[in-house]
Amino acid sequence: MHIKLIMKNIIILVAFIFTSAFIYKPPAALASTPASAENNLNTIYEMISKEYFSNKSLCNESPKLLPEQAAEVMFNKAHELAVQQKYCQAADIYYAIRIHYPIKPYYMQATMKMLEAYFTAGDYVLVMNTANYLLEGNLNEKKHAGEVRGTLIEEDVHFLIVRSVYNKMKQVTYKANQEWTEYALGIKGDQTDKYISNLSIESFIQKFPDSNNSVLAKKWLQEARNQLAKHNVYIGHTYFERRNYVAALSRYNIVNQWGVSVEPFGESMYYSISALHELSYEILDPKLMNDRAIRELAHLKENETIDRKSLSEKTIKKANDLAVLLQKALPESSWAIRSKSISRQTFTF
Repeated sequence: MHIKLIMKNIIILVAFIFTSAFIYKPPAALASTPASAENNLNTIYEMISKEYFSNKSLCNESPKLLPEQAAEVMFNKAHELAVQQKYCQAADIYYAIRIHYPIKPYYMQATMKMLEAYFTAGDYVLVMNTANYLLEGNLNEKKHAGEVRGTLIEEDVHFLIVRSVYNKMKQVTYKANQEWTEYALGIKGDQTDKYISNLSIESFIQKFPDSNNSVLAKKWLQEARNQLAKHNVYIGHTYFERRNYVAALSRYNIVNQWGVSVEPFGESMYYSISALHELSYEILDPKLMNDRAIRELAHLKENETIDRKSLSEKTIKKANDLAVLLQKALPESSWAIRSKSISRQTFTF
């Protein structure tokens, strides 16, 4: 009886060993004795990946890097390129992060980093184009517009636009300089166009009045006004020397409207007064100003009578009114003092 029981147990044990040999065979790499611990881990990882992660119905995860991890790797690479002053290449990576990893924090960070890379590279027009596109709600095909509207990043994006306009205003040639200055002041182009209006420094200040950035923007706005004021005074003097007083006044009036806030205000007012006195003299002389010119100056129709004396007196009165304003605004200035002695004789520089 005991012998039969022993034989039965031996048969069961042999059957178990025989079956196990067919059920599990360890990977060759694991079975080989010389393999290092690192190789073993890699092999196990590969085996697990193949056996368990190949069927997505079993598990939604993946052994590959998560989006956050991949974004971090790309951020680091872009940062390395920026340190090497390869800003455009860095911007390309930030752009790729925005496209492939639309996770809110990474998307926003990549957006700003991309624009800053363009800015540092000196491609200010590209900054304006891209930033304006983003501000219009086109963040990743409008998917993320709600995450940016009314947030800090909207202010930062807009601020990069006006910074770019300011830099263009400072760096380009004289003629183009004036064009960018006018964009900065919001007096060029169709201001109902959001793209054009966003170039205006004043539009940024109005939109973010309590921002720390607005303090700097106000300084830029004042600098832009001074720059354009000096330009218009210079052009006005050119017309003045050519005795084209109407054209000269059109330039001086641009400066006069900004008042004492611009540096050449006193100079502009003084030459406006001088131009008006000279113009009043020409109005009386048909040889110097014909009837057609008088009608254009006074906005008279063909059937309206020309009264040269009355028009000359009005011009003198306007000159005197400007003189009073100048003397009140800048009473101690040389321009105010000189304005008191202007006569109707031909004025020279």
